[in-house]
Amino acid sequence: MLQEIRLRFRQMHRISKPLTGSAWPKYPLFRGAAALVSAMGMAGLAGAEPVQWQGNGHWYEVIVVPDVNWGTARDAAVLRGGYLATITSQEENDFVFQLVMNTPNSWYYFDDRRSIGPWLGGYQTPGSKAPDEGWVWVTGEPFEFTNWAPGQPDNDDLGECFLHFSNLGPVLDGTWNDRAANDNNRDTAYVVEYDSVPCPRMLLQPTSKRLCPGQRAVFTARAFSPFPLTYQWYKDGQPLVATERVRGVATSRLVIENASDADEGLYECMISNICGTMFADPARLTVGVPGDLTGSSNPLHPAYGIPDGKTDFDDFIYFLHHFEAQNGAVADLTGSSDVNDPAYGAPDGRIDMEDFFYFLDRMVQGCPPPPNEGLGDDADPKGTPQTTTESPPPAPKANPAPETKPAPEAAPAESRPNWRVNRPTPRRPAQGRNDRP
Repeated sequence: MLQEIRLRFRQMHRISKPLTGSAWPKYPLFRGAAALVSAMGMAGLAGAEPVQWQGNGHWYEVIVVPDVNWGTARDAAVLRGGYLATITSQEENDFVFQLVMNTPNSWYYFDDRRSIGPWLGGYQTPGSKAPDEGWVWVTGEPFEFTNWAPGQPDNDDLGECFLHFSNLGPVLDGTWNDRAANDNNRDTAYVVEYDSVPCPRMLLQPTSKRLCPGQRAVFTARAFSPFPLTYQWYKDGQPLVATERVRGVATSRLVIENASDADEGLYECMISNICGTMFADPARLTVGVPGDLTGSSNPLHPAYGIPDGKTDFDDFIYFLHHFEAQNGAVADLTGSSDVNDPAYGAPDGRIDMEDFFYFLDRMVQGCPPPPNEGLGDDADPKGTPQTTTESPPPAPKANPAPETKPAPEAAPAESRPNWRVNRPTPRRPAQGRNDRP
């Protein structure tokens, strides 16, 4: 996962809306890899599937993660294949705001008049002299359209340089507020915008395995996409079909119980979403007792050259005959007898003492214990989002859109937000200067 994070940071400048204009502010915003993985929605709460707005063809997604600051949200959005949402019109603001209202747990409520909504992709460049000067979008788009709440931005705490949805009145109306990046850790969500559907990205590749007969083989090919993924495993180029012994053929984790030599082969996983299809790295399964080469050392015996499921003196004599005869098909086993050498177990086209000692190692090794690989959740490749034990109070009523503005697109009936309810007694934080949004 850390390699994936480093790779995506090297690719951050390649997002379709180039990062032009002022550089991102250099504030202590990033909390480390663990916070970033969590903020991506891969651990903790996640949003619903991205929704497309016909106004520009872009996709938007609300990610719910407790205590996420602006910098971590910005970086997590890039790792997801998008960027913090940039809002350039009233119509776009109405659409995104309705999407936020349809997403549970995306607001933190102070009381019946004040609440904190998700982060957006606007920030104020360092050195700006007035609260309303120097605002830019993370993509470099002109910061022309604004929807500030009355009296905002005010830079009240001399560090409120980051944009988020907020309400400073009795109703939620989609207005904005400036806010410090780490203001008491009350921010719970951020909005990601995608110019197009991001293709799947590999997070975990399957690895080749050598197993003894009867052991369990587990291959995992885990990918990430904000859009739903489908998986299909193949063996030697043919799609696998689920049986009582072979499970997870259409998930990220393939499990083969009671492996036998009939299961030997090359396994690949095809991963798809509406962007396209990719294949994970192929992984080979080898099944057999280490050092088991023959059932007899007598060339005239019918079992000569046929493994018999155990390692004994016949195997040693059989290997020695082929070693002395320089028969590479049997005796060329490795490029190194050092288990820490990458050439260990990889034939190198030569027959030498490295092969001899490698064979002795395998004879002594016998059948090792099976790999300690849990089954995981074979039915859910993306993982099941966790749920909170306590939900915040429901939001207040939202103002209807003005008649002079186009109405936002209607959400499906089953996903309409239930914010037209009486608000219960809110949770109140300790009083202090930083309690103001």
